[in-house]
Amino acid sequence: DMEDEYDPLQSVMLKRVIHAKKMVTWLSLREEVDLHRIGVFGISRGGTITWLLNAWDDRLKAAVPIYGCGKHLASGRLNRNIRKAHSLEDTFEWNNLLDGVTLASRQHAPVLVMTATNDYWGWMDAICEAAVQIPKEKRGLFFAANQNHQLDSWAGATLDHWLAVYVKGEGQKRQAPRVTFSHSTIDDYDSLLAHAILEESTVLPVKLRFCWSWWDFS
Repeated sequence: DMEDEYDPLQSVMLKRVIHAKKMVTWLSLREEVDLHRIGVFGISRGGTITWLLNAWDDRLKAAVPIYGCGKHLASGRLNRNIRKAHSLEDTFEWNNLLDGVTLASRQHAPVLVMTATNDYWGWMDAICEAAVQIPKEKRGLFFAANQNHQLDSWAGATLDHWLAVYVKGEGQKRQAPRVTFSHSTIDDYDSLLAHAILEESTVLPVKLRFCWSWWDFS
């Protein structure tokens, strides 16, 4: 149980990442597998393992952590995390081995992070903090509106498209438009205006949904 872990070298999550690396090795040795087209996705704690694996293994062509990245494995967190005190050495090792935000800059393969706006495990604030450390051409973000550990009907199509582009080499990555916001007052009513900025690789939005996290995970 992660609640009782305090030694990062004995962490269940670290052992799972090691097992995942061994699985990639096993797959790469099989004749029917193209070792240059291996992708991975995982859900919940499997999403966390996917994120960590992509940081510690450079053999993947694409990674899709679902609900899994960010600060939820860092020492000192109170929600679903370590409750025992860490030594300075343990904290240093933990942050360098297993902290999602720390490892964001180490992501090897293009990574699509999928989560829900109200998710208790894949927190929006931590994911956004990690995502800005990944080059724009290597990252994708997907947030299911008003969900908690569930995804909406667009999730499957987005996952399939990402893996098709980066693992199979089919099609082209479709980029969501960049959206800027401005505030105005019209007839004594406050308005929030959204402006979609279309670039060469963007698709025309059908609609914009405004979402926010309902919990303070600081």
